[in-house]
Amino acid sequence: MRRLTMIFAILFLLVIGVAAQDMSGAHVRIAHFSPDAGSVDLYVDGALLAEEVNFGDVTEWESYEAGKHVVTIVPTGETADNSVLDVDVSLNDGDWVTVAVIGEAARDTLSAQVLLQDYSPTNEGETRVTFFNAIPDGRPVDFYANDVALAVTVGYPGFLGPDSDGMASSDIVAGTYTLSAKGDDGSDLAAIEDVTLGAGRYYLFAAVGLAADPQYVFVSTDL
Repeated sequence: MRRLTMIFAILFLLVIGVAAQDMSGAHVRIAHFSPDAGSVDLYVDGALLAEEVNFGDVTEWESYEAGKHVVTIVPTGETADNSVLDVDVSLNDGDWVTVAVIGEAARDTLSAQVLLQDYSPTNEGETRVTFFNAIPDGRPVDFYANDVALAVTVGYPGFLGPDSDGMASSDIVAGTYTLSAKGDDGSDLAAIEDVTLGAGRYYLFAAVGLAADPQYVFVSTDL
């Protein structure tokens, strides 16, 4: 059986909770899901957003006006002129967008996937989980809550065709679950056990790393 590993500040919190304060405009966060890209600094429209962002880190939500914006990813300590990736992001009012840095620097496949997440109100007593497959050299992934498959055959962006974005979402009854990612052959990839999903909250569960060392990132948002 593959070793189950996780990326977490486990000494502090088992679940990262992010409270979004400003509901106006559009909302953007950036996720570092490239396993070998190293530490990076992040800029939006030329302004420094975050420094020393490491694999598995997800920034807090920031609000921006609707329109076109440029996200720039730079090796930590370098200037924006030495970017390894520049991403154009078009935003509409009310958007909640995660810009996921994915791929492998060593294979020159570093890229970004813009994930437009559904943060519309859930039904009473329910919660919403967004799933994302960021394992660049792996097969499609099935995502489970306990023994129930919530999203199946979720391929790495582009793996199942040019329009496949690697993302799926599901609304489930709030409660305590084991969330897991499994290969399409049934193999265990990564799991977080006994996590409580609160009503009206929104979560991101991403399968990350490489096929030989699958990991996960789990982030919650409370509007």
